[in-house]
Amino acid sequence: MRRLAGAVVVTGLALGLLGCDAYTALPVPTIELRTSVPVGRGSPLACMTALLEGVLVREERSGIGIVTDDGTRYAVLWPPGFVGITGNPAFVTNTTGQRIAKVGDRVTLGGGEVAPDTWETCGDLTIVQ
Repeated sequence: MRRLAGAVVVTGLALGLLGCDAYTALPVPTIELRTSVPVGRGSPLACMTALLEGVLVREERSGIGIVTDDGTRYAVLWPPGFVGITGNPAFVTNTTGQRIAKVGDRVTLGGGEVAPDTWETCGDLTIVQ
């Protein structure tokens, strides 16, 4: 009887370890953001200094873009390492994984227009209250 109880405990522990790891990270559904070309290590990073204000939106060309008050819809070239995360609402994280803004936020976005309706940013983003 004692042997049977020991076998049951060992089997239960083994099954628990195999099937239920409390520390297993689940994959996070991401939005593929269009990013600018990374600069080489040690290269100076040059950024345009214009400022665009509008509302962050899901955008088919860049994953998450911005719409200005006049209705212009910009695709955004985000810095390398920025990630869009699927959610309700979706949001953008920076290179350290910090959530910086969500779809629907009114923001100012530093950078400049690099092609018609395409805005490149170095990540200078401020949420406007």
